[in-house]
Amino acid sequence: MEKKRKQFFKGWYIKVQSGKTELALIPGICMTAKGQGKAFIQVFYDNKTYFIRYPLNQVWMQPNGFGMRIGENIFTKDGMKIRIRSDKLKLSGHFTFYDFRKPAYPIMGPLTLLAKQMECSHQIVSMAHRVEGILKVDGKKQTVKDGIGYIEGDSGCRFPREYMWIHTFEHPTYGIFGRNRSITAAIADIPVGRMSFRGCFALISNGKKEIRLASYKGARVLYRDEKGFAIAQGKYLFSGRISDSGQGTRTLMAPDTKGMGRKIRENLSGKVELELFIHGRRVLSSVYPQASYELEMRES
Repeated sequence: MEKKRKQFFKGWYIKVQSGKTELALIPGICMTAKGQGKAFIQVFYDNKTYFIRYPLNQVWMQPNGFGMRIGENIFTKDGMKIRIRSDKLKLSGHFTFYDFRKPAYPIMGPLTLLAKQMECSHQIVSMAHRVEGILKVDGKKQTVKDGIGYIEGDSGCRFPREYMWIHTFEHPTYGIFGRNRSITAAIADIPVGRMSFRGCFALISNGKKEIRLASYKGARVLYRDEKGFAIAQGKYLFSGRISDSGQGTRTLMAPDTKGMGRKIRENLSGKVELELFIHGRRVLSSVYPQASYELEMRES
């Protein structure tokens, strides 16, 4: 008897900011339970999104860790080379990455051991790194110097049914000595058998130390809706408010039971307010006008 196939996807989220230049690339693959597969690169640029398909025979993916080639596009820890030509977008460029700021340990902590059994496994490759290079979009050339980047990845069978995610830099360029805070957080409904629980993590990194909240460290979600969230853990209270209430989001494609058929909403550059309290004392209170976030809330 033929062994039943499992739905599978793997992809990376690669973000670059340099002043007003903002770009996100999502290279990945998706295999359905019927054995049908596709490769893709999603592009988020100038408040527009593009989905470009590639045949699987044009894909090479590093078995472990970050590294991928799709067509003429190459993504590695040293940088990336882009050459995308479609009816709606012509994008090319090359970037060099320096000084990766890795989390102290995997963002999923001990849950990393259960990654293959989970619906979706998350990985942070770099909280912040310096980016330099050249980008050409529809014939217009831009030089990126002292840019700042962020890389994360997801793999599994599908995205969580409900979740929210944010990421922001303190400044849209690579600060002196790299001491630019990078902040990310996510809250998701995680299935366990026939039940589910609301898991979370938040990571604040400034290049010298990090503050981490996570379900496996005792963090709990106080609330989460389309306007914001709050997470408590011991002496920490971390909260966020999405000031534009989801306005300006654009459609990205995500894995579902039939492949890449699910539509999710993301804002590459929205307004988010964040606060962090330690022992009741506010140590962070800032408005981030170029924050990225995704919101997926469902009623049924």
